[in-house]
Amino acid sequence: MARFRCRFVLILVFVFCSLHLIADDSIKVQRLDEVVVRNSRSWVDGNKIVFVPTRHEKNLSNSPESLLKNMHLPVIRKVNGALKGRNGEDITIFINGVKANNVDLSTFWPKEVRRVEYFEDSSDPAFEGARAAVNLVTTKYILGGVTKINLYQKIPDFGNNSVSSKAVYKKMTYGVLLNGNFFRDHRTNTSGSETYSNLFYNNVHYDNINRITDEHSWSKEDAFSSVVNARYQTERFRATHTLALNWKSNPGSGSNSINTWTPAVFASPSAYGTSKDRSVTPQISGEYYASFSNKWSATGHWSYAFSRNHASSINSFRRQRRIL
Repeated sequence: MARFRCRFVLILVFVFCSLHLIADDSIKVQRLDEVVVRNSRSWVDGNKIVFVPTRHEKNLSNSPESLLKNMHLPVIRKVNGALKGRNGEDITIFINGVKANNVDLSTFWPKEVRRVEYFEDSSDPAFEGARAAVNLVTTKYILGGVTKINLYQKIPDFGNNSVSSKAVYKKMTYGVLLNGNFFRDHRTNTSGSETYSNLFYNNVHYDNINRITDEHSWSKEDAFSSVVNARYQTERFRATHTLALNWKSNPGSGSNSINTWTPAVFASPSAYGTSKDRSVTPQISGEYYASFSNKWSATGHWSYAFSRNHASSINSFRRQRRIL
């Protein structure tokens, strides 16, 4: 009788477990409309991925590119010097929903960044159809400004210096960017040989004419560029006008060379050359953006540029003097 009771209890336990498993297998699955993955520094919000930079990352940065590099974002990589998105497209930089121009990039202040937003094929017309975009959300000011000075000097032959400034007053933003650089190289020396085969000179046929050359050259370049712009912006309209000037000059570059000809068919063992050039290019442009709704917008752009160039060069071959 005891064995029968024990078997009966075991059968009841087995039947109960089977019914429990069947009940668990029939649980209804509910599909969620949206899943938000969040941690302390990044999260997915709709069609964008949001990242929050640390104070250390901002202190080590001086540009949008260096900030993105220091943050080590998994959705951005650098290929051949260009920032690429997760989809392989070039990254377009926006600051507070406005496409950044040269003045915006040069006056960028990383410590003002509150968060970094990454978009792919955003339907928001503010991002102008960019396939991959980064929007840097910074503190907005009604009145204020920033000025940055970048100096790079390599004595005695290279310098690249710039000054940029941006001021905000209510709906107007004014920007200035000045950049100047120079280059000097007086230490370039080259040597080599050339062979000319099967040719005629002065009605005489030569199987081969060899030339051995030893050349010293120098290069000079000066450049200056300036950009001044003004931007009027409201919630649904933006107008930016820009005036720019580029000036470039070669104050005098040239070379001296010594040539040895075998056979000596040319009586010009040395050569001299020099060149000078100068160009100036003023230009003016306007950009406009108007948003009518979350799906409809209009953009416009016009520009005018003029360039004036001057160039001159002298090349001479020096004959060897004969001593009588």
